[in-house]
Formats: sequence, structure tokens, C-alpha cells
Amino acid sequence: MMKQPHELDVPRNALTIWVIYDHPADFPDSYVLRPQFVQPGGVMGIGDIAYTSNNIEALRKVMRGMGLHCLPRMPDDSSKIMETWL
Repeated sequence: MMKQPHELDVPRNALTIWVIYDHPADFPDSYVLRPQFVQPGGVMGIGDIAYTSNNIEALRKVMRGMGLHCLPRMPDDSSKIMETWL
């Protein structure tokens, strides 16, 4: 059984940033929620887990349930990135 987002193993001293993607190439039929980690010194890593849904609101509900806040995509972000959650 897949771990829920709140059960994810986070690297020590890392900030977890959740990213919602709009039908990326590896999941063309779904919205995808993936964790990214920022470690001390600015080292970035991407989690090896992806949560998928046909309904973006379902992914947003999970993020709000974790007490996170939505940030809109930045102009330099990939066009597949819809939003990030902190």
C-alpha cells in the first residue's frame, strides 16, 4: 500500500515542497502530486513517489488537510507545473 503524503520519509533537515503537475509526460491522463526536498545548502531532490488523480481538487484537498498553503506557479516554472504547496 502506498504511503500517504503525511507518512512520507523526508530527508533530515529538509523542507518539503509539494508540486501539482498538469498531466505530465509520465502520467498523461492524470494530475500528479510529487514531493520535492530542499536540503541545507540549497540541494534539491525529488521524491520517488507520485500521487495521481483525475480530479485536481482531490489533490488540493489533501494538501489543505495537511495545513499547507498554495503558491501559484512562477513564470519560469515548467508549463506542466500548476502550483506548489508549502
